[in-house]
Order: sequence, then structure tokens, then C-alpha cells
Amino acid sequence: MLDFDHRAMLLLGVLKTESSHGYVVHDFVDKNLGRVANLKKPTAYATLDKLLEMALVEVRTEQVGNRPQRKVYSITTAGLAHLDTLLRASIAGNDDLRGQHDVAVMFLQQLPPSVVRAGLHARLVARREEIALYEHRGPRHLGLGVALAVDHMLMLARADVAWLEHALVALGEDAVRADADAVDDADADDHADDHDDDHAVDDDDN
Repeated sequence: MLDFDHRAMLLLGVLKTESSHGYVVHDFVDKNLGRVANLKKPTAYATLDKLLEMALVEVRTEQVGNRPQRKVYSITTAGLAHLDTLLRASIAGNDDLRGQHDVAVMFLQQLPPSVVRAGLHARLVARREEIALYEHRGPRHLGLGVALAVDHMLMLARADVAWLEHALVALGEDAVRADADAVDDADADDHADDHDDDHAVDDDDN
């Protein structure tokens, strides 16, 4: 989920291109940038209201014919300056790559191996489907910046696929080792039982 600064940057960036109705802004983001930035309609409106309070956008009403009045949002001079500040900070930012998923991975041995493998495999399938969508429906026509953002998402998704495949192989090898250890333990027990039986026979002979 995008934090407020990134939501603000997204909406201010769209409004810098042209003034627009709130629903048009959201629809543009959802249809064209949704694969890069997830922004729900209520969140978009709440963010626009906050930007309005901060005087980063301004709003006017317009009415066409007998249609209801609609709000038209525009970026202000302060909004342009704030957008520039956000862009400069974000473009050089070092995002934290530590994800919530990795916390679960650290404790995966608390779950049955079959559950872990099934969960990781489901994530692998979903990630591959996501990559296919990016490859065939990415909004590259919107310019170099959007194209590079899509490329970034693709590379991250492909890296996740590589890790998931590696993890599944490692879990499979671990399961094989566990089975082998179980067989060795069983053989050791059988050998110990045979050894005890031999001693018992020797005692009887004596």
C-alpha cells in the first residue's frame, strides 16, 4: 500500500499534466498506472481532500447542462514545489527491501513442510501470472518514466520468481535429507535390535 507521500506524488504528478475531475484522476491511475501503483477510489478522494487542506491543490466546481456540479482539481504553485521535493527525495531513496513475507519465511519450520511448499508454489504461480500481465499490458505508451517503472516491477517480480524456485528446491532437498536421516535412524535402530538379539543368544548358550 502506498503511503501518503507516494499517493500525493502520484496525484500531483497526474494533475500537473492537466486539471481534472477527481473520478477522472482515479480512473486514469487505475487504468493506466494500476500495475505500478495501487490506489483505491476512496483513498484517492481522501488524498485529494488532504492535498486541498494543505493548499497543494485547489478545486472549482463546474456544471455542464443539467448535469450535477462536479469538482475540478488543479495543482497549485505550492503543489508544484511540493511535487518537486517529493520526486527528488524519492528518486534517490533507498527503499527497505525487508518484507513482511520474510518474517514468515524465517519461521517456516514451525509449519508442516507440505504446507510451506504449497504456499510458496501458490505464490510462484501468482507471480508468474503477474509477470505475464506486465509483459503484455504494461502502460509503456505513457512515456519513458512509466516504462522504466514497469521494467522495475518486472525485474523485482522475476527476482522473486527466481527466489521462490530456489526455495522450493531447497525445501525439496531438505525433505529428502530428512527422509534419508529417518531411514538411517531406522537402520540404526534395527542394527541395535539385532545386536541385542545376538547378545541374548550368546547368553542363552552360556
